[in-house]
Amino acid sequence: GSNPVYVFGKEAIKAFRDNPYIAEQMDLSKLVVKKEKLVKRHVRSYGVCGLFYLFLTRSCIENIRNWTNTVLYHNGWKKASADEFNAYMGLEIAMSLQVHNTIKDHWSQKKFLGSQDFPAVMSRNRFQSIRSSVVLRDPQYASANFQFSDPLWHCRNAMTHFKKNCLAVAVPGMVAALDKNAIRSKGRCAAISYMPSKPL
Repeated sequence: GSNPVYVFGKEAIKAFRDNPYIAEQMDLSKLVVKKEKLVKRHVRSYGVCGLFYLFLTRSCIENIRNWTNTVLYHNGWKKASADEFNAYMGLEIAMSLQVHNTIKDHWSQKKFLGSQDFPAVMSRNRFQSIRSSVVLRDPQYASANFQFSDPLWHCRNAMTHFKKNCLAVAVPGMVAALDKNAIRSKGRCAAISYMPSKPL
């Protein structure tokens, strides 16, 4: 298996290693790839997209693209090709890594803002056209009762698909911890999680 990765300095690592119990727990703390042959095959077959397809399969992405194209066409915009939709998803991921306050900042030509890679991949207007049209579920199976019963109805199937594949491909080792965290989002959803006794 691969060696675990830690975000500690060398001196801290040595101090931890001096404690037999902590050293044992550190050895057990790593990401275990359950389907190593499948992972390698995907990388050989699809290159850099191979790992991505392990979690959102090509058929799932194609369904999302087709549902999205229906909305694009209805709004009078050009349908997205498979390559263009992959580029759109890549920009969404890049935006989560290169954080700005607004979408337009990623295409800005001002100092310390923007990136030459974003306009090189897609115009901002085209990106926003696709983003505003994305549909993550089959519109034919979104009844009013279903929407009322599940506040995450619009993305439930995609979330289930993603989580199922995550568990099938790789899982944490015996020792793992995830503290609470918050991610900035412009999304609006009726599903709200909060603790009245611990306001932010």
